[in-house]
Amino acid sequence: MSESSIIKFDGSGGAGDSINLSVPLPSSHTGRRIIILEDIADSAWSTEAKNAGTDYADEYGVESETGSDYQLQTESALPWSFFDRLQNQDNYQGLVPEVRGLPSSELTSALQAAKTSILDSATSYSNKTGDLKNWHTNIEVQLPTPTDTTTFPTAATSKTAIASTTKAVTSVSVQRSLVQLFMRSVSDLSKGILYLPCATWGGGTTLVEVNLSETSQPRLFIIQVLGISSFLGDYGVGKTVKTFTLLPGEETKISTRTWRATQDSISTSSSIIDSYDESSADRFADTVQTETTDTATQTESGNWKVEGEVSASWGWGKASVSGSKTGESSSSTEEFAKAVNEAVTEHTSDASSHRENTVTSSSESSVSSEDETVIERTIKNINVKRVLNFVFRELNQMYSTKIHLKDIKIAFSNGRVGTWREVPLSGLAELLNDLIATEADRSSVTQAILSQIAVIFNVNGDPVNVLERVTMGPCGVTIKSATPAKPGDNCVYDVPPLDMSWYYRFKRGPLAQGKADHPVDGVVLQESDQVLRTDSVIVDALLGTNDALDQYSADLQTETIREKKLANDREELAQQLVSSGDSTKATIFQELFVSPEEETESETTT
Repeated sequence: MSESSIIKFDGSGGAGDSINLSVPLPSSHTGRRIIILEDIADSAWSTEAKNAGTDYADEYGVESETGSDYQLQTESALPWSFFDRLQNQDNYQGLVPEVRGLPSSELTSALQAAKTSILDSATSYSNKTGDLKNWHTNIEVQLPTPTDTTTFPTAATSKTAIASTTKAVTSVSVQRSLVQLFMRSVSDLSKGILYLPCATWGGGTTLVEVNLSETSQPRLFIIQVLGISSFLGDYGVGKTVKTFTLLPGEETKISTRTWRATQDSISTSSSIIDSYDESSADRFADTVQTETTDTATQTESGNWKVEGEVSASWGWGKASVSGSKTGESSSSTEEFAKAVNEAVTEHTSDASSHRENTVTSSSESSVSSEDETVIERTIKNINVKRVLNFVFRELNQMYSTKIHLKDIKIAFSNGRVGTWREVPLSGLAELLNDLIATEADRSSVTQAILSQIAVIFNVNGDPVNVLERVTMGPCGVTIKSATPAKPGDNCVYDVPPLDMSWYYRFKRGPLAQGKADHPVDGVVLQESDQVLRTDSVIVDALLGTNDALDQYSADLQTETIREKKLANDREELAQQLVSSGDSTKATIFQELFVSPEEETESETTT
């Protein structure tokens, strides 16, 4: 083979792959905290801010002549927008579990049938009474019910017929649930209360109260975007699950069952740290809201809660725009972070306490269901003079968890339909230009907002400037500079211009984290270690120290071992004689060690 035909590799292979331990787990979550800005004078709002949007009563076809005793304008004006808010099947599942796995076409059909039933009942009531007052509390919506027993499956029923019957029963069940859901949403309609579906932080759906009599009230909100990031830490043994002993020569079967045995135990044992699901997320969000939001704020009426998806947040608070309280937001953020950290610890401890792994010994096989994890093994103590002890212990995983502020946004709503606006800090100037009437008021509100959000105290209690001033280059297609935002000599921040020649934004990347092992975006507000029990079990075997044999039995064991050793020595000697080819010694070996019976048996085999 010529040298030119040999394949050659040019260059070096470079560095090999490495493991980065700073990558957050999939359990890295983002939540929102909504802070209501108070003390903005009514005269400061523009006409657009006050009148934008549509009243909920008009949107959902409800009216009142006296300010109370609300009713539908006409039966054809039933608030079908209630269903429009659900939008997709996932949202329906949170309120109507029966739709899980139902094809979208069948859901559409069931929804239409439910609407028809509601409309027919409302129309019938209107025809009888002449109006629709309290219609929802005085009617019972009739739905078809499969009562003919011949339609239900029998032994001789075909698979097609069974499937058809099951589909019909499911459809009626979904229709009934949809009607009940709708009637629940209008249960207090005569009092001016309508319940609308909104998303929860965990991805589910809940009903939120809307007050139809509430007047327009413009509000500004600071939205803090926070993250909970977890990183793997130490891994070690936990509490003892089971110990048992095998006597000498004893054999048994063991079954290991994890805490993932049933759907209920999975739900109660799940955690946002290592096993996120809707149940764990909603439990955590409820804990945070309970511990971080005062009762007065929780019960405050505000239709903005619907469009702001407050139910999908971690809570909300209040801050003043008055000059004497500019540090209020920073202080409340620090307290909020502490409360969230406590909620994480409480949530993790609760989930861990529901994690029970079991080890049992039995002589029968275990039957596992679809959701169970059951491992069965046969073990034996091969020792004949000592007991064998088995110790089963759980394995625990430690997580380094950080709560950090990732971004800040500004939002507006006046409590009417279609008025929620949410912008990043770069859109602050344009937002306030539309909402605040005069330039002087815009300047004071802008400076109040900036003073509330510019500095955040980190986990060490150090102030961190989170704002930077971005100056655009020619034609606005490049960034000329991005420098930390600083107030002037009078502690007032410059107001960004409408032409976006420069603007404020939240700083990118990790802030004031030095050489942290696990840097995260933004400012770290709290950091803690959380320990969770896993579904893994480790076993160790301990040999008993005392003999279970008397002297006679012990001597028998010694002689048995000696007998096997002599047999091995004889076999080794025979192999040496065969290798050496010494026939004289081989004859002597045969006369000494091979009995006539063995010799006869060997000849017969040959």
